[in-house]
Amino acid sequence: MRVVTLLSIACVSAVAGFAEAGQSTSSKPPPAPTAPQTAVDIPFAIDGPPPPVAPEIITRDESGRATIRAVQLTSPLGIDGQLDEEIYVTVRPMSGLIQMEPQEGAPSNEKTDVWVLFDDHNLYVSIRCWESHPERIIANEMRRDNNNLYQNDYVGVLLDTFYDRRNAAYFMVTPIGGRVDAQITNERQFNSDWNVVWDVGVARFGLTPVWPRTPPHAVAPEQSVQLHNGGRP
Repeated sequence: MRVVTLLSIACVSAVAGFAEAGQSTSSKPPPAPTAPQTAVDIPFAIDGPPPPVAPEIITRDESGRATIRAVQLTSPLGIDGQLDEEIYVTVRPMSGLIQMEPQEGAPSNEKTDVWVLFDDHNLYVSIRCWESHPERIIANEMRRDNNNLYQNDYVGVLLDTFYDRRNAAYFMVTPIGGRVDAQITNERQFNSDWNVVWDVGVARFGLTPVWPRTPPHAVAPEQSVQLHNGGRP
């Protein structure tokens, strides 16, 4: 079984100035508390439902379109895939994703939890993927940007920083840390030579009572992805 999870995120402000190439690692700092959340005016029209107000994370309209709220941090997160900081308890995840294939628009067969977080320098997308049959996970490729990665299970994030739904920065990660990064231009041009500095951590977890399900599900893997401007901490 191959599981594909894609998220398209329209950013309020462009993520610019990424340094070219290179991969880095991060040590795990103390837990990151959140900054106080208040409703703010958005300086442009949103083509979708209104932005959620804390503590809500996501709003949907009748057609299924969603607007999500990114949560501001006061200190960086550890990028190790464990998702064990306090933020993952105090801030509820976004969930209820829909399928792209094989049944476009249908509810996902498995649960996926997503947190979108940020601080003064970094954008974080943390994803917990639940899997009822972890023995079926496919993950056997580590070469960056290799086409074989698309035959693995993976999660992908598209950042629509121009909010035009035609151009995006694309990031994809497999359960063992294989990665793809690319630029998408004018909906069709896919430039995988675009290699930026970003950190990724992946980990696997077992049965857990935090989000109980009936019947109990074995789950794997969980992933934490950090994008940071110019490789600066």
